[in-house]
Amino acid sequence: MEDTQRFAASLEAWAIHLRLLIDFLYDKRGEGTDAIASDFIEEARVPEWRRTRPKKTVDLQRAADRAGTQVAHLSYSRKIMDPWDNFHELTEQMSDRLSVFIDHAAPARLDPHFVDVFRRLSAGPIDMSRLPVNASLEDLARIAEEPPREVVTPHTERSESVVRTMTVISTVNPIEPIG
Repeated sequence: MEDTQRFAASLEAWAIHLRLLIDFLYDKRGEGTDAIASDFIEEARVPEWRRTRPKKTVDLQRAADRAGTQVAHLSYSRKIMDPWDNFHELTEQMSDRLSVFIDHAAPARLDPHFVDVFRRLSAGPIDMSRLPVNASLEDLARIAEEPPREVVTPHTERSESVVRTMTVISTVNPIEPIG
């Protein structure tokens, strides 16, 4: 039961973070204090960023809607979570989009370690079970360089891929002047 609960919690966390990254990368600012990708890009380069970033796919939009309905909000249309059969494809799409974002973001607006850690994380699957409880970005980078172990989940007998974390954009507030 504990493995099933851990898997469900990980899947829900992944779905919520996928949704927030979609909103972030496609400039959906719900509240005035919400961060969006354009905040991290020099104003003169924002049009280029919007032209260059990959288009939001139907699958990404459906995933964002589904995360909202099935995880983020109490909804009358909420139901038990169906398997996310396109989990890996959605993760890859987000990795591609985050790479384009990093190429356009002003370096001074990102945490100095973020780009390096993201590049390591996006290079391949990461066994998140190897991380200490209070993992740092350096812990993530170290684990990213280790070869993945085969993982068994409650929903599959064997799986060679493991959830990659791609939701850490640790940064100074890009809206405030950089000192």
